[in-house]
Amino acid sequence: MASIIESANSAYEERDKANDQIQNLKQQAKREESDFQNELKSLAELMEKHRKTLDYIKMTEKQRDETENTAEVEAEKLRIQTQK
Repeated sequence: MASIIESANSAYEERDKANDQIQNLKQQAKREESDFQNELKSLAELMEKHRKTLDYIKMTEKQRDETENTAEVEAEKLRIQTQK
């Protein structure tokens, strides 16, 4: 009878250890998911910032090209007028 009680107590202890381990793993999974979500949000913000910077660079480059083209046209007009 004593061996049965000892076996049952041992089984309860093992079950309690397993339940503790499950709880620890669940908490670890929640922390990891939270860290992942925070990092994902940070990366998304960084990507958005880079996209806006690239859009700004493209816009200023286009404006510069338009300004250069306008200046070239004006210079050509002046050259033609001075040749007359």
